[in-house]
Amino acid sequence: RIDDKLLDEVREKSVYIISQLQSAKGVRSVSGLGLMIGIEIEKDAKEVAAECLKKGVIVLTAKTKIRLLPPLNIKMQELEQAITILKGVIAQ
Repeated sequence: RIDDKLLDEVREKSVYIISQLQSAKGVRSVSGLGLMIGIEIEKDAKEVAAECLKKGVIVLTAKTKIRLLPPLNIKMQELEQAITILKGVIAQ
């Protein structure tokens, strides 16, 4: 059973991801629900995904979007590192 504390943490992490990516260089739009996030980017999504993988961050693609599906219990520090890497790759 999912408890209220976990759901609060998911909401906090979702807000963090969206706020970090909405104004990031190379990002057209961000949408999602909870930690299922879609990021429409200016670059080729498959190239961004491949570069992220080289840097230790696994992301999915869907046509022109990068998809994020982190585990609900991801630590905030790990999430911050992943978003920093993703933003850097998108901005390159």
